[in-house]
Amino acid sequence: MNSLSSGQPMAVPTRTSREVWDGLREAYGLDPTGYDVDLADLIRDELGLGAGDIDVLLGRYQVSIEALLDVVLRSVLPFAGMLTDLLRMFEQAAATRADRANLLVSYDFGGADGEWTFLLDTFRTWVETVGSVVSLARVPQWTPDQLALLHGAVRAYTAGEHPLSATVAVWSEEYDQGRWPYVLPVLPQTGDNDLDRQVRSARSMVAAFIELCRSQGVNRAALQQVEPDSMLARYDHDRWPEEVLRGLDRLVAAHSVGSGLDAALLTARLANATRPAGAADVERLMPSIEEVLSLPAWKKRHELYAAWMLTLIVDAAGPKLAALHPTPDGKLSFSFAGSHVATITTHRYGPVFVMAELRSPLARPVGRGRKAGIQPDYVLVTPPVTAASSAIAVIECKQYRRASPTNFGSALRDYAAGHPNARVLLANYGPGQAAILDRVPLPDRSRCVLLPHLRPDNAQERQRLRTELRQVLDLDPVQVSISADGSAWATVQLSWTPDPMDLDLHVSGCMEDSDLPWKIDFENRGSAESHPFAWLDRDVIDGSEPETVTVTRPAEFTIVVKQFSDRGTLGGSAARVSITTPIVDVVLSYPPSRDPYAREWLVGEVLSDGSLVVG
Repeated sequence: MNSLSSGQPMAVPTRTSREVWDGLREAYGLDPTGYDVDLADLIRDELGLGAGDIDVLLGRYQVSIEALLDVVLRSVLPFAGMLTDLLRMFEQAAATRADRANLLVSYDFGGADGEWTFLLDTFRTWVETVGSVVSLARVPQWTPDQLALLHGAVRAYTAGEHPLSATVAVWSEEYDQGRWPYVLPVLPQTGDNDLDRQVRSARSMVAAFIELCRSQGVNRAALQQVEPDSMLARYDHDRWPEEVLRGLDRLVAAHSVGSGLDAALLTARLANATRPAGAADVERLMPSIEEVLSLPAWKKRHELYAAWMLTLIVDAAGPKLAALHPTPDGKLSFSFAGSHVATITTHRYGPVFVMAELRSPLARPVGRGRKAGIQPDYVLVTPPVTAASSAIAVIECKQYRRASPTNFGSALRDYAAGHPNARVLLANYGPGQAAILDRVPLPDRSRCVLLPHLRPDNAQERQRLRTELRQVLDLDPVQVSISADGSAWATVQLSWTPDPMDLDLHVSGCMEDSDLPWKIDFENRGSAESHPFAWLDRDVIDGSEPETVTVTRPAEFTIVVKQFSDRGTLGGSAARVSITTPIVDVVLSYPPSRDPYAREWLVGEVLSDGSLVVG
């Protein structure tokens, strides 16, 4: 048990999921109607329980302990991504200090708790703790046989006579477009309690499959490039999640209208496909989940969303242009009360100050709770800071699992009115309909942007934010021409220690002006002068020197490091990947949040404009 725990570890095994939930609430102070309402809503949504008290619903629908813990486990994934990005930002700020491990980080979120401080080294141990849980969440809790059994159980309904429900049709369209949809439709009830329970279990299996795929590839194409022969890639290629969800949707419709469906037989087939992994998994998962719930960072996870947004702002400008400001005595402070948290150097504006919760006057704001002023999460502003016309960008962070058109529209309207020259960006952790922008007066509407589902695992919305900020800051790169000698548009270099003996660099993608895919590795060294216009300089088998892939033309590509030898581990390899593009110059180390015994590391994806999405 982590020494930072505020509760006592629960005894396992426990008889029911309701007892597990009650135990977690009591031991770790979970408040499902207050601070932890997001976790309670996630459990209801993922398990298809509908509205009501979690305790009652878990008992009523006889949810298994394994199903409950699986949802709680997967709730940690976005949190882990935020911590990893924050750690990278802290380490960047500490890079020039000899005593970087002793960098003191301080947050003041303005609440009754006062200042929250921790050492960089302590934060790193938190990331490692969460990483051990993430490694469990990324392991499938079912076998290929179960996936095949579930598909077989609903196959007869996949193309049935009943039309798809509107929500499933929308989900299917988004999946067809190559994305991992964030909102899995809730299926209606048939009226047969046993069948409904198994339908919910099957739906949860689809949700877990999608989340696991998302953790391995930013979209469906990336998953196929990273590991085309993996179980996830094979079943996604065969459209397993879409086929199963469509089958479940039509199955429910068929049963609801009394088609003579044998409910008992179908219930048994679904139960066979969705059976729990076993009690041993409960004993393995509970201690890891309890470690996360005991972390101080978990208790600040809502506040950390706005803190994490700063990592995206800094990343948009890049490490060469964006700077945080540690004090000479080694303290990095972030006060959300009108403080200056970072500076971005630009050619057009000179220094641009990133201000957290800068308060500005505004007559008659429409937003609830605002009185004669506005205070967005971040304002990017040029001197003089206090002038309304000096702001060039405003970023507001929301954490709603369901969109609030009134709240979002009022925020956009007020911030656009209070900062007449600024691009106004509203980011929500959950959804946000484009129609919300219609609530903004027409003269200001073109300056407003809605970024729904902006989370660590949503590369598309992260890239949208990055693009918006680079345009505002006038940092859009000039396309680099290709010299006659085939010089680099991008380089990727892998270095590591001799243990493990052999790591390999794998880079796969397609050129900006071509759909023809390519892959560079020790078997396919490539060419700088002809397709794929990318090449590997050498295959190093002992870590004595680096391996480098050079890309001579603009391209989109995925970077993966694989362990070839049996000796040693990735976690102990000190593996580092340096990536250089027209706008990126970074060095990434194998993150402590990853499984030290994994044999693959998804480093990230380089987009055609040269930007990097870290894996």
